[in-house]
Amino acid sequence: MKIGTDGVLLGAWTKVGNAKRILDIGTGTGLIALMLAQQTEAEVNAIEVDLEAIYQAKENILKSPWSKQISLWHTSIQTFAHMTEDRYDLIVSNPPFFNSDKAETSREIARQQGKLTFEELLRDAATLLNPTGRFCVVIPTEAEEKFTAIANQVGLYKNKMCSVYGNPNVPCKRVLLEYTKTNALLVEEKLIIEKAKRHDYSPEYLALVKDYLLFA
Repeated sequence: MKIGTDGVLLGAWTKVGNAKRILDIGTGTGLIALMLAQQTEAEVNAIEVDLEAIYQAKENILKSPWSKQISLWHTSIQTFAHMTEDRYDLIVSNPPFFNSDKAETSREIARQQGKLTFEELLRDAATLLNPTGRFCVVIPTEAEEKFTAIANQVGLYKNKMCSVYGNPNVPCKRVLLEYTKTNALLVEEKLIIEKAKRHDYSPEYLALVKDYLLFA
């Protein structure tokens, strides 16, 4: 599993603030957990169901300066939500996108919505979130309406949304979303990753990721 743009975007966009306890659902290689640990001294719990990814995440975390902050769990969010009494100030997730019964590789499993439905993710996030906590995700634009409708059903409300464009000439394919248990005024943002040419990154994108990527 290589580092993807979606994970970088979510890790950079999510602000830790005063959070003392953070949960990363589906940590993959540990990217987002590491990015958030870099911002704070808060405790970070990272869970991942795929064994291959767990080994990669463990290696990456142990090589980092933040290994003492991050606890890694090889389990599903469904199991974790039932076995823990902990509650979190900040929960993040780069959830699976596609619903397919044919996924076999680790990358396909990580992208397979059939392994974790939006309903399960949002239900467990709502359960594990403190009353004043925040839940941040990155999802495809076309899934946002359904995702938010399900979120509302479990008592989570969209308070912040950033529409992400690959460049100025293409439609928005991803949205970064922040949900809380309070229905407040929605803050909307827009981010363009590249200008006209490939790898010609916009100033806004470079400013967002400058603390994490060498080219920024």
